Amino acid sequence: MIYQRKIRVEDTDLTGVIFFPKLQAIGLECLEFFLNSIQFSVKTMMLQGFVFPIVQVQSNYFFPIEIEDELSIFLSLQKMGNSSVAFEMNFLIENKVVASMSLTHVLVDKISKKSVSIPFHIRELISRLPSSFKEGKEGLSPESEGISKKKSIR
Repeated sequence: MIYQRKIRVEDTDLTGVIFFPKLQAIGLECLEFFLNSIQFSVKTMMLQGFVFPIVQVQSNYFFPIEIEDELSIFLSLQKMGNSSVAFEMNFLIENKVVASMSLTHVLVDKISKKSVSIPFHIRELISRLPSSFKEGKEGLSPESEGISKKKSIR
């Protein structure tokens, strides 16, 4: 799945470069976009007594991401366990990977605060994601998804 996002002033520090909490927030924005696209409601899940906290985050930065850069974010399924899901995000500017992120979430019962098995219907929905960045890019270019080329990489 591809998500497009332009970097705004509020996403950067005083050097005009994005910083970690903002990249994580944009990654979560991408994940929320995907969940909405498959009709998965986080609010409904919470009302049913479950939460889906992040238990691990890993990011790698390869090039600066600056104000007005157009990011194309490729979301893929890294791994799904009994109660956890690891999502991978590759952040691109003009088809060049500038950062990557892995987010691991665990399904937790709100009352007991213990992890629970991910229900089959949720597994089916999440499994719609490609299982790798390479798989997700096959036959898919940013242009075909309406992502414009705007700025060259420094």
